[in-house]
Amino acid sequence: MKQSDVKTKDVFANTFDLPPHFLNVARRFVIFGADLSECERVLSKIRSMDEWYAHWSKSGARFEEDALNAFRKGKLFTAQALYFQSFFSYRLAGFPLIEDTPERKETYKKTMAAFREAVRLETLPIDFVEIPFEGNSFPGYLSRPVNRHSPAPVVVYLPGSDGWKEDQFFVAVHSLAERGIACLVADGPGQGECVGLRQMYARPDYEVVVTAILDYIENRLEIDMKRVALIGSSVGGYYAPRAAAFDKRIKACVCYSAIFDVVDGVFDPYPAIRPRLKEIIGAKTIEEAREKFLPFTLKHVVQKIECPCLIIHGGKDIIVPVSEAQRLFDALKAPKELKIWEDGSHNLLNYHIEACSFMFDWVMDQLK
Repeated sequence: MKQSDVKTKDVFANTFDLPPHFLNVARRFVIFGADLSECERVLSKIRSMDEWYAHWSKSGARFEEDALNAFRKGKLFTAQALYFQSFFSYRLAGFPLIEDTPERKETYKKTMAAFREAVRLETLPIDFVEIPFEGNSFPGYLSRPVNRHSPAPVVVYLPGSDGWKEDQFFVAVHSLAERGIACLVADGPGQGECVGLRQMYARPDYEVVVTAILDYIENRLEIDMKRVALIGSSVGGYYAPRAAAFDKRIKACVCYSAIFDVVDGVFDPYPAIRPRLKEIIGAKTIEEAREKFLPFTLKHVVQKIECPCLIIHGGKDIIVPVSEAQRLFDALKAPKELKIWEDGSHNLLNYHIEACSFMFDWVMDQLK
C-alpha cells in the first residue's frame, strides 16, 4: 500500500471539538489510505464521544471479517486491503483511550493483529522484530528493498507521542524501499505498544533506545551499517537529535517537526496534549508529568551532534511552534538545513507528499 495525496473535504472537521493533535492523527489515516466514505458513514452515526469507540470498533470488526473471508477464498490483495481498513478503524476506535483499562488493551491487540495480517501479505520483505533492551525487548518492523543483492542503507524511524510504529509504516516504508533504503520502525519506550501493552514509558536519554536498535540491526547482514540515518517525527523530533548526539553510527538525522525542549516546546504551550504526555511518561497527574518531562531537553547535548541534520517544520504548527525548529537549528554546530513550509501544519500534514519526498530525497543523498 502506497501513500496517496488526498484532495477532498475534511470529514473530521468540527467533529465534537476534538483537539488538533487528535484531528491530526485522524486526518493522517485518510492520507494513508483509510476509506473516506467509511469515515463519513461512521461519523454520521456518532452523536457524542461516548459513542465513538463502539462505532469505530464495529467498523473494524466488519472489515476484519471481510478480510478473513477474502483470505480464505485466496483473494490475497483484497484481504490485505481490507485488513488495512480494519487497522484504521480499530486505531481510530482506540485513539481516545488513554487510561490503562482492559478495553484499551483489547483494542491495542485487535489493531495490531489486523495490521500484522495485512503486512504478512506484503510484497516487500518485512520482518517482525524484537529489539533486546535492558533485560526486556520492544517491537518493530524491518523492511528491505526488493531485489537488492548488496547490503542496503537503513533509516530508523521514531514516532512521536501519538504515533505508533504501524502508522509510520505508511509514511516511510514504501517510499524508502523505492529509493533502495531499508527501514526499521519501532515502538520504543513511551510509544505505541510499549505504553499500551508493556508498561515501558518515555525516557529522556533516548540514545540508549536508539543504540539498542542499531546494535540489533548491526547483526543483520542485509544492512549497511556505514549508511544509517535517523528520522524522528513530533516528539521523535526530540528523540532523533538526542540519539545523534551520542551514537556516531548515525550518519544523518531528520527532525520531522522539531522539539528542542519538550516542556517549553509542547507541554506548556499546548495544554490539550498533556493527558497524552501524562500517559506516555507513566505519571499519575499532569503536574507529575511536567516534572518528569523537565529533563527532555537538547540544551546540554546539541553541541555533540556531528552528522548532517535536516529540520522540516510547519510555520502554522499550533502543537509545536516553529520557534522550536529555529531554536534547534540555531544551536546546531553540525552541517544543517532548515526548511519551513510557511502555512504548514503539525508534521506538515497539509504538505504530506511534498514534505516526505523532500526529506526522503535528502536522506538518499546523505547515504550515497
